[in-house]
Amino acid sequence: MFTQIPLNLITFALPARQFVIHSSVTVNESLPKVIEFALRLIRLCEDIEAEQLAQYFGFTSKETRLLLESLVDQSLVEFDGSSIRLTPYAESKFYTDDDLPRFSVVKPRTDSVDFDLVTFHPLNNVRSRKTPAYACELPIDQTQIGDSTHLAEQAYQTHFQRILKAKERTNDKIDIYKISKVKSDKLFGVPLEVGFFLNEELEVERQIAYDDEAPQEYRLGVEAAVSDALRLTLTSQQKSLEDFVERFDDKLVGQFLSKRGFDFQAYVRAVHVRKEIGYPEHTQPLIGNIYMPSNSASIISAVKGSLPVQEGQVTSNLLTSVAWMAPDYRFWGRSKLFDDFYFALQKALPQSKRKRAHFTEEVKILYPGTRQTVRRLQSIFWGKQEKSLYFHEGDLANGRIEILLVPSCFACVLFHYAPAGNTASLIPFGFMTTDQKLIKEAQVAIGEATDNGRHYIGKANYENDHGGSPPLPYKDAFGFLNYCCV
Repeated sequence: MFTQIPLNLITFALPARQFVIHSSVTVNESLPKVIEFALRLIRLCEDIEAEQLAQYFGFTSKETRLLLESLVDQSLVEFDGSSIRLTPYAESKFYTDDDLPRFSVVKPRTDSVDFDLVTFHPLNNVRSRKTPAYACELPIDQTQIGDSTHLAEQAYQTHFQRILKAKERTNDKIDIYKISKVKSDKLFGVPLEVGFFLNEELEVERQIAYDDEAPQEYRLGVEAAVSDALRLTLTSQQKSLEDFVERFDDKLVGQFLSKRGFDFQAYVRAVHVRKEIGYPEHTQPLIGNIYMPSNSASIISAVKGSLPVQEGQVTSNLLTSVAWMAPDYRFWGRSKLFDDFYFALQKALPQSKRKRAHFTEEVKILYPGTRQTVRRLQSIFWGKQEKSLYFHEGDLANGRIEILLVPSCFACVLFHYAPAGNTASLIPFGFMTTDQKLIKEAQVAIGEATDNGRHYIGKANYENDHGGSPPLPYKDAFGFLNYCCV
């Protein structure tokens, strides 16, 4: 039985805004039960004697008189001293849907409603879902923001019954009489998780985590916005993949690569689905992002297992950090899964018993950027727990190669590939290994990407307004790349 192959999880931020809407509504109020049942009885009998009405309810003469006076005062019945009949006004108040009498009044009403700015559907309980820094904002037409107050007024009228149902429980029939004022509040984002996987036909599919009650019109609008966000202009990748295969002598991937291109589906079917072929000893194939649950646990376990230990203690006199060179892909790491994996891996690293300034063992991310984009890029990785994030301006295989390296111990190398006809999500595939030759080549590749520090920008700095502050030179931050674990 085929099991879907998970590839990536991206958290998007759906633009939204709260609006305070002042209106007048007509409320068809239910009557007090005695009056309601009296009217229903009179209507059923068409006319009834006062004594019969008293006997039906078990009223005294005084109680019957008070009830009739009330009905006459409200123009609900005609009473000639003995026979009682409904007035035409009362007859008009019986509704055909449930055959109950109701009376309309106009009341003022104020609602605070959150609307998404893509489809202008009301959103329930979204203020509590704080959008994380790593979320990718869905693009919207700027006219949607400029006209949002007018569009919110229209949406309030269209979705009023849905809004009413979410805010209160009532048997009264309430309709909008008029809208007098609409006031907009600040913009905010609603987190929306989108998963990507390979289906049985080995094609990329996506799955958006909608709320159960999300209507079809809203889903279609969000689907279109996600498609717009994912649309990429992809550079040629044939040469980059050939470089990957040649650099790491990857004969497994290479047998599916020819001048006509890469037979991606044949590769996935043979290597990851049927598992008919694989790498030599000490190397295992991987598909999907490193931080996906299907990969993360095995990678952390492999990292732990690669470190030389003796009686539970690391034997290395000189401990080492992890270098994680990110691909040049804006949807990489845009998920809580990334944070979970990062800190789990960091926790798994052995630490020196004696603290050393600037030389603690940690997972150090090398992220591609420019000096102009560092400030914006570093904000993506902000969180309650700070990550060790560094920037460089280098390039390796057009930014398609990702490397996670523990020098002399372990390497994970992935190529981020775009299947033919797909612009929705790059698919990472490659290997993890304890083979010394491949580990060394991964180390060399990081050196080339950074030009041994000449393309280094600096470390992310969250304490001021300037990103990429370079107080820690490359040789200090990444000198461990020259260390040995043994």
